Amino acid sequence: MFIISYQYNPLEERKSLMEKFQVLLQDIKELRTECKFTQAEVAQKIGVSFRTYQRMESGESSLAIDQLHKILSLFKPKSNVLIGKYFSHSADENSYGDYHFFQLSNENKMLSKPATGRPVLEVEMIKDLYSRTGYSKKDKNVGYWEWNLSLKELYWSEEMFQIHGFDFGSQVPLSYLKENLSAESWDSIENKFKRLAVKSIPFFGQYLIKKLNGDEIHIEVTARRYHKDIHNIILFGIVELI
Repeated sequence: MFIISYQYNPLEERKSLMEKFQVLLQDIKELRTECKFTQAEVAQKIGVSFRTYQRMESGESSLAIDQLHKILSLFKPKSNVLIGKYFSHSADENSYGDYHFFQLSNENKMLSKPATGRPVLEVEMIKDLYSRTGYSKKDKNVGYWEWNLSLKELYWSEEMFQIHGFDFGSQVPLSYLKENLSAESWDSIENKFKRLAVKSIPFFGQYLIKKLNGDEIHIEVTARRYHKDIHNIILFGIVELI
C-alpha cells in the first residue's frame, strides 16, 4: 500500500492546527461565561458527563464536530460568528463553512511514498470493512483508500492505481476526480463526503468516471468515518470497478 500525501510540513501543519484548536476552546470558554452557563449545564445539554466536558474545554479530551455544533448552538446569538466560521448555513446545518479548517481541499499536488507500520486498530478497521462488504483484498477490481483530513494524507492500495489507470506509486493530481466526473456526480460525492466527515453518515454510490486515456469506467464507492476526534478525522472506504 502506498500513501499519497500533500506537499506540506507535517510538524508546522500540526502546530498550526493545534493553535487554532486552542483558540477555539478559549472562545467556547469565554462564550459560556458570557452566557452564564456552568460547565455542568453545558455537559448535561450536550449529553456528556461533567468531567468529560471539563476535559473537553481544557483540551485534555477530544471534541467531536457534532458536539462543537451543539455547544455553539447553546450560546446563540452571541456564537453566530463562530457558527458561521465553522459551519455552513445551508440546508445541511452541519456541513463545512467556508473557513472551517477541516474543509476538503483539492488545491495541492499529491506525492507517493511507501506506507509502513500501520497501527493495529487501523488494520482491524480495514479487515472489518472488507468483511462487511464481502470483498477480499485479493479482488483486483476492488481498491481500498483512506483519507486523513487533519494530516492531509490519502492512502491508496495498489488496486486503486490499477482501477484508475495510474502506475502504482505514481503522482495522482487531486483535480483528477473533479475533472473527470460529471458536475452532478462531483457535487454528489462532495456533499456526501462533508456529511460523512461531520455527521459520520456512511455513504454508498455508483459513478461514471473518465480515465486519463479517455476510457469510461463505472465505480462503486463505499465510505465510512473513523476517529470522530475533531483534530483527527479519517475517511476510508472501498472502490469497486463494476
